[in-house]
Amino acid sequence: MDNNNDLKRFLNKFPLFVIILITLDFLIGGIFKYYYFKQRSGILYRTTYTIDSTKANLLVFGSSRATHHYVPSIFESKLHTTFYNAGRDGCNLIYYSAVISAVLERYTPKHIIIDLTPNELDFSEEGRLSPLLPYYKNPVVYNYIKYNSKFENWKLLSKMYPFNSIFTTIIIGNLATNKSQILEDKGYIKLENTMPFHPIKTFKHDQIIDKRVKILNELLAKLNKKHIAVTLVVSPSYFLYRKNDPVIVAIQKLVAKHDNINFFNYENDPAFAKYQLYSDDDHLNEWGAQKFSQDLTTKLINTN
Repeated sequence: MDNNNDLKRFLNKFPLFVIILITLDFLIGGIFKYYYFKQRSGILYRTTYTIDSTKANLLVFGSSRATHHYVPSIFESKLHTTFYNAGRDGCNLIYYSAVISAVLERYTPKHIIIDLTPNELDFSEEGRLSPLLPYYKNPVVYNYIKYNSKFENWKLLSKMYPFNSIFTTIIIGNLATNKSQILEDKGYIKLENTMPFHPIKTFKHDQIIDKRVKILNELLAKLNKKHIAVTLVVSPSYFLYRKNDPVIVAIQKLVAKHDNINFFNYENDPAFAKYQLYSDDDHLNEWGAQKFSQDLTTKLINTN
């Protein structure tokens, strides 16, 4: 009998419990949304700035290699253009396809550089697209969020969900002290350390994912339709790559299908085989980035 009474009390209180949870989710989610978009510095703000504000003629997209390899002053002075580096650490093809698509809804840049990682086409971004979630109200971005998981539509019913993994980053991004923590230059962040010497390792690829090839092809077609000059780059890294790298072959086939696209592959480039140019195996340091930016801008000038 007591068990029946306990169950009845639970069932009577359960609707109130649900209402409290929904209310808390709505309030807390709203608070973090407000402070997310209130930021004026930091990694999260750079995505917002790219989508909502930049009007630079030349944009760079890609993951951390984009963030650390492209020195604004060199591109601006040699190419006589305005520049913004929209790279974001840990964010790859689907992320920047969404951000580029959102940018194109607002204005048309003259030139877009996409820094492709050596494994851009052979790993999945499922579960890695949380940086897009705060922008799910943007219909263009929303189209790409489906790649995060098949349950995203349901998860996004929660107002807290888009900010679950970045509470601390949002708080730091709103602190005045954060503005001096990372010195960025139009999205570029220099790496000042030099990694210790070690022998160059051979880079290992997984199998190419056809869906990712399709996504890149659709992005290139969209940019081509807008008559935007596109440069695809596999920038330097401290690895050895086998001949006929399957990712490079796949990229070359895509480039051949579209007009107005340059492709520069720095794999196995002897000019960038010195460990002194690197912060770690994947990233150029400040001096390596300057050398690379000088080399790439020269190639772009000579190509055009």
